[in-house]
Amino acid sequence: MVGSPSSGGLSRGSVPFGIAAGPDGEVWFADAGTAAAIGRVTAAGRITEFSAGLNAGSQPVAITEGLNGDPWFADDGTTPAIGRLVVGGSKARNSTAPAI
Repeated sequence: MVGSPSSGGLSRGSVPFGIAAGPDGEVWFADAGTAAAIGRVTAAGRITEFSAGLNAGSQPVAITEGLNGDPWFADDGTTPAIGRLVVGGSKARNSTAPAI
């Protein structure tokens, strides 16, 4: 994904679903709220949400760690889908935005 994260916290109207470990050492969650997104929580507790790459009308409702370590999520939105986060492998850093 090439895009900007939200302002550094949960978006207004957030409805977080699920939580999963990522290969970058961070924790990831699905957010089916007003501003649908996939979120990341750092070890320091900073929350960042990403929405670029999601389908229009997206509703991410579940997230889990895949066999390769990448987080995968279910999207129950207008166009139902399954998505995978590509966070750059085990050497990913917080400064690198994930691809959805």
